[in-house]
Amino acid sequence: MTSHRPASKPFLTLLTCLCCWVLCSLPAMTDPSLIGVWEGTLRAGETDLLLRFHLKDDPDAHGYSATLDSVTQGALGIPCSGVSVEQQRFAIYVDAVQGSFTGTLQPDGKRVEGIWTQGGQEFPLVLKFRDTPIPPPARPQRPIPPFPYSNTTVSVPHPTAGHQLGGTLTLPEAGCPCPAVILVSGSGAQDRDESLFGHQPFWVLADHLSRAGIAVLRYDDRGVGESTGDPNGTTRDFASDAYAVFSFLRQQPGIDPERVGIIGHSEGGLIAAMLAAEYPEEVAFMVGLAPHGIPGAMLMPLQAAGLATSAGASQDVADWSAEIWRGFGNLLATEPDDDKARTAIGDIVKQSYNKAPASVQKQLGPVESQAKAIQQFVGPWFRQFMGLEPEAYYVAVRCPVLILHGSLDQQVPASVNQTAIRQALDIGGHWEYQFEILHGLNHLFQTAKTGSPSEYGQIEETFAPEALTIITTFIAGLH
Repeated sequence: MTSHRPASKPFLTLLTCLCCWVLCSLPAMTDPSLIGVWEGTLRAGETDLLLRFHLKDDPDAHGYSATLDSVTQGALGIPCSGVSVEQQRFAIYVDAVQGSFTGTLQPDGKRVEGIWTQGGQEFPLVLKFRDTPIPPPARPQRPIPPFPYSNTTVSVPHPTAGHQLGGTLTLPEAGCPCPAVILVSGSGAQDRDESLFGHQPFWVLADHLSRAGIAVLRYDDRGVGESTGDPNGTTRDFASDAYAVFSFLRQQPGIDPERVGIIGHSEGGLIAAMLAAEYPEEVAFMVGLAPHGIPGAMLMPLQAAGLATSAGASQDVADWSAEIWRGFGNLLATEPDDDKARTAIGDIVKQSYNKAPASVQKQLGPVESQAKAIQQFVGPWFRQFMGLEPEAYYVAVRCPVLILHGSLDQQVPASVNQTAIRQALDIGGHWEYQFEILHGLNHLFQTAKTGSPSEYGQIEETFAPEALTIITTFIAGLH
């Protein structure tokens, strides 16, 4: 599920939070020989993490600017706020994970030998200057022109909130008026292509659908790309954005307003169900891609355990993570004050950590990092997410429904969520639905090995052809 709306991620990795480098007395001038890519492997316990820093000359910053790739984890292009280089001394600070790197530039000018410090622990880290260009990640499914459809940039006004939502409408050249869909992203501030880990799954999906005669409108989330507005909203807020885009699409030339539906990924799947339930006369169909059918308070312990296991943790660590998240859910239900909730969950994590066996503590790493990783979720979006009951919406859905999950999805486990959604549809007397659990696919519908998020950026496939075919066939078969 893909967090702001924080995306839930494993607790075991060192760099799952958004990183920032604190600016420390930047030099007046940059050294051209330092501009480029610096990379090194961080050995943390049993895990090797390849870190890659892209150092650039930035006149506006009176020194250097940089981005960070945690290559092993597939977290690419993390913006950095600054880097300090004073003579031969490098200093990098990463507040988000309570870490820092200090090192010394070697006489050859190609190596920085230093120490990564985090949570009171120290790890040797050597950064080496990369002399050869880094090839772009292989993404063979990325659409390439010419296209048998038009691409039109649009701006959709929100009728009450006052912001604009920028998007792209792909309209088939023949067969109009044609069926159409909007694409609704998962949690976290996403652009119209749902770009992540070097992939653009919504662009691939839109291309596939529009080649099959289905118009697609995909849009930037509020506060992202060409969309204005505050990105720190709730699921209900984002549902109102989706409805504004949906209504706009129904009014466009070449679109059959009676055949417009919604495709939502992860949290976007819940939003699709919300709108289908609330606007039954308008929403012609809905497709849920890895949607959750159980409340967030039930989902998060399952997600925590699954992510821990897929990352190579022991069952004891997975059980510990699940128990912490159950306690977190109970705490949010009883403590309305965010600051008090953060303090309380920090105490819960530390107490549980101190009682855990040494083997569990070793795998988890510093307790301070564990506490901070959970405390960051406290806020309006997460409170609402934990309390929303998807079943209440699916009971009221009346349009045709397609629900897809990957069998290796560690963020929204397939079986328990499909069972809950199917039961809700049955209770509502609904019968026109299709469910599929696609073997070997992860949360992003890539063919995977374990389903761990650490694989997302390493897999060349963006969207499994089997899933694309099922979606297209479902929509094309509706009348």
